[in-house]
Amino acid sequence: MPMDAAPRRSYELESIVRRWLHAIFNQQPKTAVNLFSESDALSYIGTDEKEYWAGDNLRRGYGAHMSEADPSVMKALDVDAWECGSFGWARSKAEVLFQNADQPVLLRQSMVFLLEDGIWKIAHVHNSNPVPNVEVFGYVHKAYDDFLATVAKDDLKLEASGSATVMFTDIVGSSALAEAVGDQRWARLISDHLKLVECH
Repeated sequence: MPMDAAPRRSYELESIVRRWLHAIFNQQPKTAVNLFSESDALSYIGTDEKEYWAGDNLRRGYGAHMSEADPSVMKALDVDAWECGSFGWARSKAEVLFQNADQPVLLRQSMVFLLEDGIWKIAHVHNSNPVPNVEVFGYVHKAYDDFLATVAKDDLKLEASGSATVMFTDIVGSSALAEAVGDQRWARLISDHLKLVECH
């Protein structure tokens, strides 16, 4: 990777996160596991203390883990991702309504990706089902909230300087195309597309 390489927003990785979550909440274990890295570095950490898996154990057992979950509907999703060379990462918040629940649950995730033979694969997942600190520690952490409140009160003069050029490309019918050609072929096509854009 060049020394001056900088992270850039990755809409491709955001799409993969959406595809993976869609597979999770629609109980499609084969799709979910197919998006996992083949690397020994593959790992998963969940909210429950026993949800700490890695490598082949994760690849072999995750489908069974998914089948235990109640059917659910994803009500909202907020995701953003970045890439830098052969590495990528993403963060997401999903509001999910489980079949036997009265209220939606907020699930948070961070993910790390590796580019393997031109295809982005998930190397690490950290799931979090937020529980208030008062329930865990018996008290509330307030320092960060106090910091944000202080910043909000100050009349900060933030000014931008310089200029930036941003180019967007749109592949018409991309969702249907991705579904028609499959994940691996679609990832190669997107990679070729990005190389063409970078060269011109």
